[in-house]
Amino acid sequence: MRTLTAFTAALSLAAMTFAVPATASGGAYYQASLASPAAKAKLVAKGLLWNCDDTACAASQKSPSRDAIVCSALAKQVGPLTGFAVAGKAFDAAALESCNAGK
Repeated sequence: MRTLTAFTAALSLAAMTFAVPATASGGAYYQASLASPAAKAKLVAKGLLWNCDDTACAASQKSPSRDAIVCSALAKQVGPLTGFAVAGKAFDAAALESCNAGK
């Protein structure tokens, strides 16, 4: 029972961290959490169409570019990211820092 409670809590935290816009929730390959609300509902970064809603953006197609480059391209357009995930796997703190620094 204790394991189930911890698992449920972890899932809830993950859902809050990477809230995906409803329009992009089915099949989002990339997910990003923004430090500030997005100025546009739709934008193109590194050839990907991003659907944004408040402080969450998602893109459904996979880019041929490295994931770090995709992250940096989005951060350049929307400002600092507080989270970035690729196919459900979140960037760690070092990768996210590099992303926001444009590296």
